[in-house]
Amino acid sequence: MAAYIMKQSMFFRFLKRGVIQQNMIPIPVAQYGKKAGKAASKAAEPEPEIFEAKDPEDLVKYCIGLNYFKEGPEIELKPDSEYPDWLWNLHIGPPQKLDDMDPNTRQYWRKLRKMHMKRNNALSKGKKF
Repeated sequence: MAAYIMKQSMFFRFLKRGVIQQNMIPIPVAQYGKKAGKAASKAAEPEPEIFEAKDPEDLVKYCIGLNYFKEGPEIELKPDSEYPDWLWNLHIGPPQKLDDMDPNTRQYWRKLRKMHMKRNNALSKGKKF
């Protein structure tokens, strides 16, 4: 039994080094997560060009960065009347508190459910919340 445990510990010692010895022939073990080198990675991936619009007229006329094609003009903005009405009613600020929300809405109940799930998960882990 002691010899078996000793063989196991030697096996794991060689495994930590990255080489497993079997019949005195070293076999390399795959080194996952290691990078080839900085020079090889820089040469393989050129940096993408970033277009910066500095002209205020371009920022008002076009939606800079929305065109995902490699070539072609930027997408021109339409007048406000051509966009749907719900677009102007979206909440874009910080998330609303539960006290500020109307209990008759679906968003209220979703937020309440999410808060309870978060609390129950924290309680099940034994962490303070």
